[in-house]
Amino acid sequence: MSLVLEQNANLQPLHTLAFAAQARYFARVQNVQQLAQAYQKAQTDKIPLYPLGHGSNLILPEFVNAFVVQWMPKHIRCCAQTSDYVELEVDAGCVWDDLVNFSVQKTWYGLENLAAIPGTVGAAPVQNIGAYGVEFASVVQGVQIFDAQKGELFWLEASACEFAYRHSRFKVAAVQGGLRGHTFIVAVRIRLAKQGQLNFSYADLAQGPDAPKTPAQMAARIRAIRAAKLPDPKILPNVGSFFQNPVICRAQAQSLQAQYPQIPLYATPEPDKVKVAAAWLIETCGLKGWRQGHVGVSPQQALVLVHYGHGRVQELLTLAGLIQQQVKQKFAIELQPEPEYWGT
Repeated sequence: MSLVLEQNANLQPLHTLAFAAQARYFARVQNVQQLAQAYQKAQTDKIPLYPLGHGSNLILPEFVNAFVVQWMPKHIRCCAQTSDYVELEVDAGCVWDDLVNFSVQKTWYGLENLAAIPGTVGAAPVQNIGAYGVEFASVVQGVQIFDAQKGELFWLEASACEFAYRHSRFKVAAVQGGLRGHTFIVAVRIRLAKQGQLNFSYADLAQGPDAPKTPAQMAARIRAIRAAKLPDPKILPNVGSFFQNPVICRAQAQSLQAQYPQIPLYATPEPDKVKVAAAWLIETCGLKGWRQGHVGVSPQQALVLVHYGHGRVQELLTLAGLIQQQVKQKFAIELQPEPEYWGT
């Protein structure tokens, strides 16, 4: 099947911020042969080839001078199992929350705390998605890659993906030792436990007399919490958390805690580092609910920037810069955006 290419494609309905955006070329690809065709076309025209999932962690400029592709296969396959665990191979086009639902219905442990995260499975390793004390890195065994430059399809073991907080090799350009640019995620392999313990590392997960006892119950609890705290992007366009929770040295954290006893601090794997709640920093600057033209800071959650409609992406970037400036001025902490920006 040959590639069906669309020129000057409308991307507005394909990303959750819903700003007007066009791509020079766009195609939905069904296999690596079509992906190779798209890569060759991009090379001929001297433009990048960008993979697009659900656009739920993405900021688009008004014109994307690139070839944008969506990987469409979305199957879930059982590839191995024992009495203790099951291993699944999942296509990159699968909706992430569909995979979570599939796993908790089977009473398998591992994905329940990652319920209600928007996007596709292919985006999970790029960002090393995480929530409520769990990261994608805790379940992944390998990532299947198509190297369009070499025309090779291969599996990359999890240990070679360099997963860290909201980071992986897939976010780093090839010239810097990463995998971004000519390699594309087509599937992942994950391992889930058949017997396990629920992760209650966030206190609000265990509150009340009806604390979750199964993966399905935990997923339902997290869906309810997220629905109460986060605006629905289908109603009020957003990309969820706009800034990463900054990691600072323990000495700086202690200094801030002396000045602000209520500051939320969280342990990290590095004993001399501490994670700070970015939402608290923004809210303490008085920016929660702040509106600037067609964009603003959500009144529900200070970490979420929203688009009220009919705006332009530059308005959002300006607002993000203002927030970064005020947080740095007040706390000497630099906030880093979480979504990827395809502009310059």
